[in-house]
Amino acid sequence: MVACYDKFAALMNRPIQRVEVPFGKEGKTLPGYLHLPRAPQPGEKFPCAIGIDGMDASKEIMCSMYGDKFLERGMAHFIYDGPGQGECTYRDILVTESNHMDAGRAVYDWLAKHPHIDAERSVIWSVSMGTFFGLQAAAALGDKVRGAAVSFVCHEPGLNSLMNRSAPSFKMRFMYMSGYDDEAEFDRFMETFDLSPIAESIKCPVLIQAGEDDELSPIEFSEQLVGKIRSPKKLVIYEGERHAIGGNNTSSSLGENWFTMLADWCHDRIEGKTAPSERVFINSLGQAKSEPYR
Repeated sequence: MVACYDKFAALMNRPIQRVEVPFGKEGKTLPGYLHLPRAPQPGEKFPCAIGIDGMDASKEIMCSMYGDKFLERGMAHFIYDGPGQGECTYRDILVTESNHMDAGRAVYDWLAKHPHIDAERSVIWSVSMGTFFGLQAAAALGDKVRGAAVSFVCHEPGLNSLMNRSAPSFKMRFMYMSGYDDEAEFDRFMETFDLSPIAESIKCPVLIQAGEDDELSPIEFSEQLVGKIRSPKKLVIYEGERHAIGGNNTSSSLGENWFTMLADWCHDRIEGKTAPSERVFINSLGQAKSEPYR
């Protein structure tokens, strides 16, 4: 896949840069790709969306070949494999309960030095297990980023529903990502996964999109997490939807498209618009009801 993607990047009609982000003190690096919306003019800098993929996914799926929603809005798009993801699995960069925070800092520092990136106008976006890692990165970066938008939630402390009540392949994959082969030890390790202690460290606005019936992370845990976040926050719940919003219920097909909403929200943040603080429920007819957070 890496070889194919490198060939695609070399042939594409917009700039795509293969990147190795320095990570840690052992000379290791996080692999990534920086997509620019067009060839930059001398001195031109683009705002940037930083994409973090899910648990059993990889960076290559995070930026669309054509019609990418961030590139179409004039933003650069940086996608990378964090600890335990994609290429990092065979680089011995394993996931811990907190090192995606270190990864977020490392990526931001690299982008801040790039001649065509305006890192002060950057946002984080992520999906699935990336909703855990993405909010960790947001907490680590504080007010350096303009916002964090996450969809298909994994916010249950300990991730019990994901690890013990769903497909066994999820748990096997995460044991591999974290370097465990003893299940009892791994279960104790998973008890350390909790966003609650760092929720108040998130300084940027937050968008969380969730299915009402998410089978991998019950919605009440995202509701509890939102209650602990002190920055402007928008929680959007799609009635009847499960983990992957779209195609399971008419709320997503008749209501506002989740990805378009997410991209527009991110663009508003880099444009400096005031972030809403609200809970939005999209019912099965696609109708949205909004209530402000106080």
